Amino acid sequence: MTQLSAPSLSIVTVVRNDRAGLARTLRSLQGQADLDFEWVVVDGQSTDGTWESLHDLQLPFRSRLLSSPPKGIYDAMNRAVQVASGDWLWFINAGDFLLGPDAVRMAKQLIEGNLPAGLIGTPVEVVTAAGFLYDVVMPRLREDGQRRYAEFHHQGALTSAHAFRLVNGFDVNLSLAADGDLLDRMAALVPVEVANDRLVAFVLGGASSRRIRWTLQQIRQYRVPAADERSDMSVAVRQRFRDLLMAPAPRPLRMAVTRFFLRREQRVLASLRDTSSSIAHWPDHVRDAHSGHRSCCL
Repeated sequence: MTQLSAPSLSIVTVVRNDRAGLARTLRSLQGQADLDFEWVVVDGQSTDGTWESLHDLQLPFRSRLLSSPPKGIYDAMNRAVQVASGDWLWFINAGDFLLGPDAVRMAKQLIEGNLPAGLIGTPVEVVTAAGFLYDVVMPRLREDGQRRYAEFHHQGALTSAHAFRLVNGFDVNLSLAADGDLLDRMAALVPVEVANDRLVAFVLGGASSRRIRWTLQQIRQYRVPAADERSDMSVAVRQRFRDLLMAPAPRPLRMAVTRFFLRREQRVLASLRDTSSSIAHWPDHVRDAHSGHRSCCL
């Protein structure tokens, strides 16, 4: 009997003027026990030496380095997928990092163990710039009888390259919320699985977390029309839904609504979580920052 080859993996990283963040991501990739993967990097014509630093590297894994005019993060990720050779995609942007040396190996095991799924969601540790574990976003697959929603943190999503191309990739018109839109479209098309293995950490401070109001408006573009079709949602509820998104509101309320959607309806922890399970694998500067502080306030 012919033995099928294991699915190959491409890790996609987009960067622009974040040499330090890219170095943090790279260290976590270089530390993997399984180095049989491809790293596709798209640099948005950085001016801080990021692009030049990439060409000085001797990488222990396959890589493809692209320089592209800065037309937005989702345009860059679409370009990366055009040249990626892997059967599966994992979007780990500059600054984010894998948790421990077995993250790639575990990701491959999840892919092989959940075929023929086209999308797999995993938990993501959300880390502050100071190094605190602020939250753990758990993946959820929700159905309402008519639609299925993959409520995953983007960095925790393992994506079939075939399925990604089948839905035409990211909608670049959603400059801040195209990841959620992509996952929803994929969930409507391919089998989806949810896992409990923590593989990656996301560092707060990206464009979507800074530009809250624009992000909410874009989420409304693809989520509210879908919600309007739900037979169990009254007109009054839909109107309140829009009011929360669109009406001027004090910062605490805006933050609450942002957490509701961007964290895929997961409750934000009231206190700092125990980080003993993952802190040993954090990059040095993150681990050192955490050990020097006892509490965190965002």
